[in-house]
Amino acid sequence: MTGHAEQVVKQLAWLDRQPDIVRFLRAIGVRGTRRDKEHCPIAEYLRPSVPDARLEVGRLGVWVDSVDGAFGTAVPFTRRLAHFTSAFDNGAYPFLRKVTR
Repeated sequence: MTGHAEQVVKQLAWLDRQPDIVRFLRAIGVRGTRRDKEHCPIAEYLRPSVPDARLEVGRLGVWVDSVDGAFGTAVPFTRRLAHFTSAFDNGAYPFLRKVTR
């Protein structure tokens, strides 16, 4: 596992331990775009911890790529994080949606 993937694992574990994932993300100001693998709330939450990696968030986990694309690692979600991602993409938590003009 790459250093980027290890950091993503740590950050996802921290997020999963929060009593209320939605409230936590809202409190720290995370916003995201629905059905956008690179700009959903989970990707936006992870980005500061791995700024030089490319992240793609799917319904089951995160694909972590090096910037040059030389290697990549899949990091699976827990059931709670998968549920959050699916619910967000299907219209839940409108206050976490990034408003674009």
